[in-house]
Amino acid sequence: MLVAAMHGGDPAVLTADRVVAMARPCMPRAQHAALIIRDGDRVDTAAHTHPITRTIDSIRADTGEGPGLDALETNDIVISGDLESDPRWPKYGAKVTAETSIRSIAAYRLYLSSRHRAALMFYSDWPDAFDDLAIATGAIFAAYCSLTVINNLLFEEPIRPRRAADVHREIGVAIGILMTTNNHTTDSAAAHLHRASRQLAQTLPDIARHVINHRGLPPAASADDRRR
Repeated sequence: MLVAAMHGGDPAVLTADRVVAMARPCMPRAQHAALIIRDGDRVDTAAHTHPITRTIDSIRADTGEGPGLDALETNDIVISGDLESDPRWPKYGAKVTAETSIRSIAAYRLYLSSRHRAALMFYSDWPDAFDDLAIATGAIFAAYCSLTVINNLLFEEPIRPRRAADVHREIGVAIGILMTTNNHTTDSAAAHLHRASRQLAQTLPDIARHVINHRGLPPAASADDRRR
């Protein structure tokens, strides 16, 4: 049903705009969502649900900091429940809370290539808005965004409903396997899939299929996790 809803009954394509539009109401306590993409040194917003994200884009560019940039550069998932006092981005947090109603942000990194990276962003007016259920929900939509951006924005190849349904199933099965075999929570299993995708420069569906076929992450990704 989720896949059908995201296609809106249109058998044509699964676009970044449609994924972001569907992600926002399904993400608990999120008022807005956006997809930001880095191409070399340039960071642009590819899709958003509200113009307020443009204000946040300007603040990110002016301050040179923020959870979106951290997700693009170093972390798979970045969560802040108190932007005003978060020590990681003092200038960004102060300006965002002064100029908008946003108090919490969740950012999910999407690894596309060595040059292209993206992050799925969720914004909330609530402090401490995103609990474990919300974080796991965001990870599901991040998986859709990863496939959509790779095909639609980089290769100009649309995603058909049947393929989207296959991807959703594969990622769900892979998360279940990691939860069973490694005692992960839903969000930590999703984070491991995203981390392996980034480390090995493979798409998230490719990593999910490896987990299904081999009952675990690729050896290189597993070894890196053990060193952490």
